[in-house]
Amino acid sequence: MALIDKASLLMVPSTYEAGKLYNVLPSGNRAPDSTDQNSGYDQTRADFDFDRGSNTAATRIGSDGLIKKYRENLLVQSNQFDTTWGNNSSSETSGQADKDGGTDAWLLNSTGSFGSITQSFTAISGVSTLSIYAKAGTNNWLLLRMNATTDARAWFDLENGVLGSTDGPTIESKIEAVGTDGWYRCSITGNTSSFSQVLIYPTNANLVVGAAGSIYIQNAQVESGLVSTDYLESTSVTGKAGVLVDLPRINFDANGENGSLLLEPSRQQLFQYSEWFDNSYWARQGTGGGNAPIVTQNHAISPEGFKNASRVQFDTNGSTSTHRSGLVRDFAFTTGDKYAISCYVKSASGSDEIFTFRIAGAQVGGEKTATNEWQLFTETHTATATTTDNFGIQIRGNYSSQTSDILIYGMQLESGVTYASSYIPNHGESGGVTRAADVCNGGGNAESINSTEGVLYAEVGSEISSVFKSISISDGTANGDDNRVMIGFQNSILYANVRVGNVYQFNENLTIPVNNTNKIAIKYKANDFALWVNGSEVKTDNNGTTFSQGVLTKIQFADGRPTTSVFNGNVKQVAVFNEALNDSELATLTTL
Repeated sequence: MALIDKASLLMVPSTYEAGKLYNVLPSGNRAPDSTDQNSGYDQTRADFDFDRGSNTAATRIGSDGLIKKYRENLLVQSNQFDTTWGNNSSSETSGQADKDGGTDAWLLNSTGSFGSITQSFTAISGVSTLSIYAKAGTNNWLLLRMNATTDARAWFDLENGVLGSTDGPTIESKIEAVGTDGWYRCSITGNTSSFSQVLIYPTNANLVVGAAGSIYIQNAQVESGLVSTDYLESTSVTGKAGVLVDLPRINFDANGENGSLLLEPSRQQLFQYSEWFDNSYWARQGTGGGNAPIVTQNHAISPEGFKNASRVQFDTNGSTSTHRSGLVRDFAFTTGDKYAISCYVKSASGSDEIFTFRIAGAQVGGEKTATNEWQLFTETHTATATTTDNFGIQIRGNYSSQTSDILIYGMQLESGVTYASSYIPNHGESGGVTRAADVCNGGGNAESINSTEGVLYAEVGSEISSVFKSISISDGTANGDDNRVMIGFQNSILYANVRVGNVYQFNENLTIPVNNTNKIAIKYKANDFALWVNGSEVKTDNNGTTFSQGVLTKIQFADGRPTTSVFNGNVKQVAVFNEALNDSELATLTTL
């Protein structure tokens, strides 16, 4: 029998849904019914309840190695153009041949001046994208309009597949062929204020708005961000996908491997624009004779998998350290406050490129090397003065090569922290965007946890943090730390203890490797306690009592109380064993 088969509870980040993270064990999915059929554990009593409030700013790395965001199509009835859509001198006919060989397209026919369809929604501001699939009919042009304080508009030639003109606060417009039957996906991205309505017009070569005639349309979408992403169908409610509210974040590394549950505290992204760098918010700076950098928006595929990474070409125009080129943003720093900066960077030239970070008027972290692969670079810094000073990416001018050509994505600044957290997108919120804390608690029950003896096991990532965090099995009450078996972390110290009736029966702390995965097991049994870390027994104690049967009822990512010393970090696996494993088994369980 495999060692893991002895576990009474086993959580690995493989199965989950909104609000719930499943334990692989117990394997039953419901309690016996009145006919004594379908016997087994009630799975819902063993699983973790997950919560991240109502916030949707979280991201994760998917199994394909790409960043996954929350996505929402803000339009309703996104392909039912005769419902919540209003029309103006137009008619809409369903059942038309569509881009996929079906009959889900619509014929949009302009019957008079300014013929169009329109839909209103709750106003948004910042960077957003409107897209729709379209095909020429008796008219061969399409006009998309983002109705806002100042409208953004773009015209599209559906006969030749080329862009027409744009106006207003338009960042970019695109027309992309879909299939071979004359269908295109047309999109317009704008930085708008109080964007609250879309309008779709058939038009003609003379760009007459609402010219009589028809085009075919399908699948309209409005979303936050610089590009149109995969279409989300909506009905009477908006379409949502990605990292949803209260969805556990199963996070993988850049290679799409080593999946773990990501639990993080609340953090705020302070930059107003974290992906759009070709705007006045980010200043191009050249000092001491250095030239300002050249920024090209949406130049390359980003770590998100879309073409929304920016190219930044630095040229310091000289050979002394006074010649500099920088992409910077003024920010009000406070003396003594800690700041964390993070950004994804890749070489755009094909050769290694040197760049540096600048925080609060000082270069931090030394030179960094961008390669042909996307890398997440992070630095922390304590401000030495209360000042408004620039932050950004800066190329110093004292190297033999005075240029650098890099791609950037996901610039982030956090304050009051000791390390950078996962990426929080911001497409225009001037006050910053806040990600709510991840909370995961309440797994297990009295049937699946043995109070008199057992093992609590955790395979977790460690990071330096002054905030105490822990994983425990306890009685699940408001004073759950009075009766608990706990594995806790603070800075680089591991704390492991067993407390019965608020009296320590076993207690140990030691330094563990930081930024590595650690396998930790604490065994509890009357007069038989032990702590194992990464294959080694680090402490034993043959004196002490344990709990009465039925006392331990919950496994929580907290210290025994659901909202105290909440665990933050990466969790690859957590298990509870209903027997005190022997030394050989504990060595096997914890060996890296």
